Amino acid sequence: MKANLHRLPVLKIDNVKVEKLTGLEFTTTIMPEGLSGVLGMDILSNFDLEIIPQTQELRLLSPTLIPAENIKDAIPLKSKLGVMLAEVEINGKGPFIFMLDTGAESIFISQKLASQLKISAAERQEIRVQGFCGIEMAEYASLAKVKMGNYELANLETVILSSPVLKLLEVDGILGQNFLNNYQQYWRFNQKNPENFPAEGSLLLTGNRE
Repeated sequence: MKANLHRLPVLKIDNVKVEKLTGLEFTTTIMPEGLSGVLGMDILSNFDLEIIPQTQELRLLSPTLIPAENIKDAIPLKSKLGVMLAEVEINGKGPFIFMLDTGAESIFISQKLASQLKISAAERQEIRVQGFCGIEMAEYASLAKVKMGNYELANLETVILSSPVLKLLEVDGILGQNFLNNYQQYWRFNQKNPENFPAEGSLLLTGNRE
């Protein structure tokens, strides 16, 4: 995809001010109605993020260490091409590598992973999905169990698709908000992790709404 690079004016998010940013303008990108842009990791990785789905709040906090009592529940995050990856088990199989995306409405999996999970043609339903690159043909199915770290949910929708994003990142799928939105989320991207937690970030989930 071709893009234009722009220098941005000072960006303010409530009492947070960020300077000297650049932004990408994609001339062929389809933005959802009412959306002006997407905040990326060039901003977000400077903070600890707390996301509270119940009140639809995003809090940008000063970076902190994982509290010792939470280390066993913290999900290790790896960084690749500016996105965060984690290990996910599906239907008792795996672990598989998933991109974590707070902007994705659903779970997305590759055709390859759908075959590994033995999702039959009878379990699939053709659908059309619209993303930033336009409308794509895909298939809808259901996953019996989705587990990340010590957190597990049952009977979640998934979309099976062939996406160049999955191939570029060499991941098996994308974990979206139909999993993440069930929890209050605390994301850490700072390198100041405890010595026994060798990862580029971490995610703590609390308060399963189910």
